[in-house]
Amino acid sequence: MPAIQLGAGRSEAKVFVDSNHSLVSLMTRIVPSPDWFIGVDSFELCVGGSWIDTVTVELDPLDAGTDNGFTFTAPNWPTAPQGVIYRITSRYPGHPAGSFYYPKSKRLPPIATFQFIKLKEYELSEVFNIAEDDRKYEMVQTQTHLDAEHNHVEMNNELSASIERERQREREREGDRDREREREREGETPQQLQLQQYDDERQRIRSQLLAKMNPM
Repeated sequence: MPAIQLGAGRSEAKVFVDSNHSLVSLMTRIVPSPDWFIGVDSFELCVGGSWIDTVTVELDPLDAGTDNGFTFTAPNWPTAPQGVIYRITSRYPGHPAGSFYYPKSKRLPPIATFQFIKLKEYELSEVFNIAEDDRKYEMVQTQTHLDAEHNHVEMNNELSASIERERQREREREGDRDREREREREGETPQQLQLQQYDDERQRIRSQLLAKMNPM
């Protein structure tokens, strides 16, 4: 959001939320200050399945835990080691020189407010037409985890089937060798097997598998 240049002011910004992104986190620093800021963390805009029409959040100052200063214009005094973020109240930190130390008050008046207003709610039946929108969008194609897993499963299945076919051919070749040795023992003339043909076929299958597993 644009910065507020003076002590009081207003700044606006628009955001788009959906059912998967219904939380909003927002922060802005207080200037001048040691390490103070205001903000909200994971503020839910969808309650009970319905989007909030409008809501105003009153904010107290927060201390980032990185500086020990108690006033808006305190000199730099780093906290070592760094502390944790905490909410500044009218009684804490309890230093009489503190800019927010008003022990007689129950609480500080809000230093700022965030107001969230629903401008429009889209239905799933509506068609988003990029040509009618004045903003620029970059269209990209992504592969989901399930798509990638499905492709790997298909390649593994095909690889397993090819390996099984090659094993079957090897068993057939072994059977041919056994029969040849049997004929030799019986004194018959052996018939030369066409082993080169089987080797060429095995090399062709491996080349196809490598091409599928490593596409260009």
